[in-house]
Amino acid sequence: MRRQAVAPDHRTTHASADSCDGRCTGQLVALVTGMHRSPILALLALASACGLPRDTDGSLDRARGGVLRVGVADHPPWDSVTAGTVSGLEPRIIEALAATIGATPTWRRGAESELLAALERRELDIVAAGLTDDSPWNGRVALTKPYRTDQSGGAHVLALAAGENALLVLVERYLHDHEAGKPVVGAR
Repeated sequence: MRRQAVAPDHRTTHASADSCDGRCTGQLVALVTGMHRSPILALLALASACGLPRDTDGSLDRARGGVLRVGVADHPPWDSVTAGTVSGLEPRIIEALAATIGATPTWRRGAESELLAALERRELDIVAAGLTDDSPWNGRVALTKPYRTDQSGGAHVLALAAGENALLVLVERYLHDHEAGKPVVGAR
């Protein structure tokens, strides 16, 4: 029995560079070629993995070159909200992140619970509110991996809508590349 190529070079089928960055190509090819006894299983594995990670609501695609909808609550020094301005560590991070995808952040000010409920309803893409990884919202919204700690040991995270995996991966990569290893906030 002769082996046949299961699929052409499928890197061109990815929706965007953020979906796999080409890393999964070699792993999928190895998986598929190792499954020569089950071509249907191999085809299913290949088809289901292309274009991963995906956003169930298309947040990253919508924001790219457009608007990133950000909820922000007053929680200095992480986030500071005054009548006309938003400032602090997390807004600076989000502005820089948005610039990498050509997006402009639009800020919705409010209480933490109000903003997280809006995120859960997918009215926002991301929430910056001085959140920590022990938030009671964990499981209802997606929390990034901790990127900084405060002086009391709180591990700070940002919140995104659950299922918006491509946006979550982008945010976590940015946090890892730009925030990991920086000093504890509030330490002298």
